[in-house]
Amino acid sequence: MEASQIKESLRKKFNPDHPSDRKRLVFWNDPEGEFLELVVSGDVVDEGVTIINLEEIGGLEAKVLMELKNPEAQYLVYSPRGEPEHHEDGLLDLRLDGKNARFRADKSSMVLAELGLDPQSSLKEHIEKRGKFFD
Repeated sequence: MEASQIKESLRKKFNPDHPSDRKRLVFWNDPEGEFLELVVSGDVVDEGVTIINLEEIGGLEAKVLMELKNPEAQYLVYSPRGEPEHHEDGLLDLRLDGKNARFRADKSSMVLAELGLDPQSSLKEHIEKRGKFFD
C-alpha cells in the first residue's frame, strides 16, 4: 500500500466530510511493522494529529496523555505489533469506545474500507483469497 493511500485513509478518519464521523483516537496495529518508518517520519497524518508510538511510550503513559493531559486532541496510536489480547490491553476501553476507530493498512482491509464496510467484516477472508481480483 502506498503512503499516499494510507495518509488519505487516515485523513478521512480524523477529518471526515461529516463532522459527526470525526474520530479522536485511531488505533493502528501493524503486526509486521512494515509501516514503522512511515509513522516515525510523521508524514502519515495531517498537522494537529499527534502520533503515539507504543514502542516508545507505555500504554499507561499514553492513556494519561490522551485522557488527562490533553483529552481534546486527536491521536494516532501506532504499534508495530498485533493487537493485544483483551486481558493484556491497558487501552481496551479506548479501543472499544465508539468515538474512536481502528485502522488497518493491509490490502483486504483497505478494500473493505473503500467499500464502506468494516475492516473486521467476515468478508475480509473472502477478499484475501481473491486478492488478484482487487489489483
